[in-house]
Amino acid sequence: LTGPYSACGSWPQVIPSSSTRRDDWYWWQVNQAVASCGSRFEPSIAENIEFPFDDLESAGFIFAHSPEWFVISRELAEYATGPKLDWFKRLIAMHVAADEIFWGTLVLNIPNFVPKISKRGWYIKWIRHGTEHSPLTLTKEQHLEDIVAHR
Repeated sequence: LTGPYSACGSWPQVIPSSSTRRDDWYWWQVNQAVASCGSRFEPSIAENIEFPFDDLESAGFIFAHSPEWFVISRELAEYATGPKLDWFKRLIAMHVAADEIFWGTLVLNIPNFVPKISKRGWYIKWIRHGTEHSPLTLTKEQHLEDIVAHR
């Protein structure tokens, strides 16, 4: 990650931030940093310490939020899990919505990144009026007919 590259037109539902402080997504307004020591301690809000949005954005870094549930290519998975991004993972882990800003922020900051996304679209199924945080796990036996109907 050495400079901004906007893949927003190709990556589904990535909402980039802007210098005018982003869209009205709730988590952009929460500026407290999160303190953790890897897996040694439970992460907690660091009182009186703010996440450095402004400093990083003024240096050309682009923050974005995106859905937590999607499929990525092997190439992107290998890139994201490589040791060269340890600093990025530690940085994003210091934000309270790390799970929702990690991928969107990552893809918008990879130089010359061109995402490979199937033109067939996405199929995610949620329980209507449910309280679950995650979508349903789809199975061929229970959901194939519905998936095919929405292609």
